Amino acid sequence: MATTRMTRQWDRWAGTIQDIERATRLAMDVLGQRMRTEPPCHIQITLPGRVTEADTPDALETEIDSRDLTLIRTIRIQVGAKRGTRATIHVERQPPAMTAEVSGEDRTRVEGLISQLDDLLRKGRQPLRANTIQILLVLSAVALATGVGLVTRAIERYPTELSPTGSALVILSILVAIGIVLGGIWLFPGLELLEPGSPTRARRFRFAILAFVVSILSSLVAAMIYDVAR
Repeated sequence: MATTRMTRQWDRWAGTIQDIERATRLAMDVLGQRMRTEPPCHIQITLPGRVTEADTPDALETEIDSRDLTLIRTIRIQVGAKRGTRATIHVERQPPAMTAEVSGEDRTRVEGLISQLDDLLRKGRQPLRANTIQILLVLSAVALATGVGLVTRAIERYPTELSPTGSALVILSILVAIGIVLGGIWLFPGLELLEPGSPTRARRFRFAILAFVVSILSSLVAAMIYDVAR
């Protein structure tokens, strides 16, 4: 019989180890219903200088410490026998960050399981592809550097010889452009493994910006009220 293979991939993904464990147990439950026994499970967790292999989803909790979340390079999970329906969950730093694949001869079972995995894992899908973010960051940095260069050229009396102020502006624009690129890469990683209840870096950054804006507006309003009441 022909083998059906269905895949779901997310270029950028953020979620918890518990999400991955739930997906693993879901695959084991679905595949075990027909086998009437627990299907084989193989888990491989790769960190710098260490590879852990296990045959139970419990290893995702016991073998991974909260300090390991930013160090994990790959997590590869295979559920099911070599002959029959199999499910694979692959997590890695490089895009695609999350891949779920189901293969087997029974098309209906394959479609059903991949649909359930999709419903569970797609909650961690992050907007914008990694390549799109990189292009936007580079364009932002180039636009900033170009804008500062044009302003510097306009205020300089002799464009071929920069004054100390002009040189400082150029150096500052280069540093800010580099900061935009590096900061954007840190804010929008391809894979972000989180502790339960923790927001992503981008969300924490938005909260910080919002709090900063609110504090500035509050200070301005307080100053205006003080001037009126004085």
